[in-house]
Parts: sequence; structure tokens; C-alpha cells
Amino acid sequence: MPKKCICASAVIVNKGKVYLLKHKKLGVWLYPGGHVDSGEMPHDTAVRETLEETGFEIKLLNHSNRGAEKAYSGKEAHELPKPFTIMYENVKYKTGKHIHFDMVYLAKATKRKRFRVSSEESKTFKWVGPSEIKRLKTYPNVEWTLLRALELSKAVRKKK
Repeated sequence: MPKKCICASAVIVNKGKVYLLKHKKLGVWLYPGGHVDSGEMPHDTAVRETLEETGFEIKLLNHSNRGAEKAYSGKEAHELPKPFTIMYENVKYKTGKHIHFDMVYLAKATKRKRFRVSSEESKTFKWVGPSEIKRLKTYPNVEWTLLRALELSKAVRKKK
């Protein structure tokens, strides 16, 4: 039985581009993200991993069509920020196959906290637009997610 993991990621959008990192071990372009730590909420993981991997502080964007409705908050339950997609990913590790449930959030950078990021995962970063995304070495689900994120970010900007 493969190990199952909950992960969270953020696609940072700005002016029709997304911010990506080139994963050193995998050799592919990805958005920042990682495993949800014990006691951590997925949306907090997306924020933490983005800061750790890129140096950017981010704000998660509300992409739903609910208008000005407030999130539910009660004594026994409350509504969490919604990812714009949840990917079911088969991931191969040296130790065997894992299943990742990756909650991917749409985000914008609010400030750059650290300009030099020392990450074991990547040292190469760049902003890319739709035409370049299609030429990047990445996974098909990542390409689909990035292009969809750009479409949603246009819709979010038009609502304002």
C-alpha cells in the first residue's frame, strides 16, 4: 500500500506570469510547496513553503464566485481557504511510491522577505508567461495547473 501524504502549494501570479523554481533533484520547473507538517493547516503550509523556497511572503487569493459572502465560522467548525485545485499525484521515491493529495492555492506576492534563498531544492527561479510554460520541462499536471491559475487570476482581477 503506497504512503499517502497531504501537501500544499502556491502558484504565485503577477501580471500574467507565474513564479517557478527549478527543482534540483527532479530537474523540472515547479511552483513552491511541500508536505503539511503535523498540526499545520494546508493553507499555512503553502504560505510557509513559499517563504522558505522563494523568500516571498504571499497572500492567498479568493477565486471563488461567492461574492462578498463571509466564510463560515462557528464553535465546532470553520471554513478554510479553498485551494483552486487538489491534485492526486503518484510520486515515485527511492523508498517506494507515494500518493500526494496536493492542495494548490492561487497567491500573490506581498513582499520579498529574503532576496537570497538558500534552498536545498532549488537555486534557479523565474517568472514565466503562458507561452513559456508550454515549453518548460515540467509535469503535464503542473503545466495544466499553471495555465489554469493564470486564467483564474485574470478573472479575480476583473472582479475588483
